[in-house]
Amino acid sequence: MTMHAPSRAAMRPASWLAAALVALTGAAPALAQAPTENARAFITINGGMQALTTGFSEQVVFQESGGVYREVLSGAAAHEEARFESDYRFETGTLYDVSGGVRIWSYLGVGVGVSRFEIEETASVSAQVPHPIFFNRDRSISGASPPLARSERAVHLQALVAVPASRSFTVTVFGGPTFFDVQQQLVTDVNFTHAYPYDMATFSSAAIDRESGSTVGFNVGADVAYYFTGNVGIGWLTRYSRGMLELPSVSDDTLDIETGGLHTAVGLRLRF
Repeated sequence: MTMHAPSRAAMRPASWLAAALVALTGAAPALAQAPTENARAFITINGGMQALTTGFSEQVVFQESGGVYREVLSGAAAHEEARFESDYRFETGTLYDVSGGVRIWSYLGVGVGVSRFEIEETASVSAQVPHPIFFNRDRSISGASPPLARSERAVHLQALVAVPASRSFTVTVFGGPTFFDVQQQLVTDVNFTHAYPYDMATFSSAAIDRESGSTVGFNVGADVAYYFTGNVGIGWLTRYSRGMLELPSVSDDTLDIETGGLHTAVGLRLRF
């Protein structure tokens, strides 16, 4: 999968947070650092990016859809199939994450994270439009959908190991199940124009609708934190999560898509 550098707008929340934390370090008094083994709980607040694991495609066939002169694919011609394919390719989007955990024995603990991911991308659409008069004279059209919104809310349950590399640095590795709740806009029909003698058709627009679903997957990752006082610091989160989700399709079938992806985020670290 091709990765692109995050946009300036997408990284703005993380940049603001990092700047605020730098200012906080300059203003904070020189407090004595508490031993890391005394900290029993932590909270992290992050902003960053998620790269989706993959895109997906959908093929829709309208059987004998009727309506000889209607300029919508689902009613393009009587007694012939009308069909289209949508190709969805997502890049990176903004991620927000809040996590917390408690140490239950030595360096071992349990935690939970809640993340939200949002993105908008267009889909490429190609279609075969039956001729309104003659059989077996499909006309090919193609175009792009309007921006399609996708959002993922995820709850990450985690077993974790928090190892203090020094009095200031702590490395935490974790893994566990993830519960995904996904909303995705999909192409449901194609509008086109044509004129007598109807030998050619032109893509006009794509109709869209929103579908939603839930699934269970997994997450693994690591967090590196630097504490400039005994209780306050900054950190870098890297998490990979994945799940498989079935969404309803306009073709009365189901559409299999992957959820989750690679999370990269920075933010505030608190321990107590």
